[in-house]
Amino acid sequence: MTTETKTMTTKQVADRLVALCREGSFASAIEELYAPDIVSIEPPGSNAPERLEGLENVKQKTVQFDAMVEAHHGITVSDPV
Repeated sequence: MTTETKTMTTKQVADRLVALCREGSFASAIEELYAPDIVSIEPPGSNAPERLEGLENVKQKTVQFDAMVEAHHGITVSDPV
């Protein structure tokens, strides 16, 4: 497998993230924009581990979260600031 790294500006990343989220393509956003060594921090007391490291762990957390959601009623994604 060949992995290509593309350098993006902060604005390009923000614009792409907004576009993917508006489409509801959250998994694509994670796959495309998150670093392999991502660290995910959750507030104390949440149902998720407070700290997860690595892209595969974060993707798994997302799958688990999605499994807990009974229904999606809509989403609004603002423009990047």
